Amino acid sequence: ESLPRGAILLCSGDLQLNPTLYLHVCEGVRPDVSVLSQQLMSYSWYSHDKAERYPGVVFPGRSHWPDQEGYSMQRFFQANLPTRPIFTYGGNRPAETLERLMEEGSLHEEQYYHVPYGLLDRIV
Repeated sequence: ESLPRGAILLCSGDLQLNPTLYLHVCEGVRPDVSVLSQQLMSYSWYSHDKAERYPGVVFPGRSHWPDQEGYSMQRFFQANLPTRPIFTYGGNRPAETLERLMEEGSLHEEQYYHVPYGLLDRIV
C-alpha cells in the first residue's frame, strides 16, 4: 500500500513476482500499480501482452533485448519516469548484464539511481 498511485513495479525472480501477482490479480490489491517481470520483458509476447493490460506503460521496443527492435532498461526508464514512478523488487539490479550488451558498458546506473524504499528500490 505504500507505493505512489500509478507506480510501475519491476519484480525480479519468482519469489517476488508470484506472491505480488497473486495479491494484485486475484485479491485485487492496488489495481493502479503495473506489476512487471524483469525477466519476462525479454520476450516480445510479454511486452505486447503487458502493453495491452497496462496502457499507461510505454514499452519503447519489441522486447528488452539487445537487438535493433529491442530496448534497454535505460530507454524503458526514459519513456516512463516522466509520468510514473518506477520501483524494483528483488534480485540483482535490473538486467545489468543485458545492459552491458546493449549499451557497450554503459549501465543505467550511470543515469539513474536506486534509492532504498523499504524492501524495494525506487528509480530516480
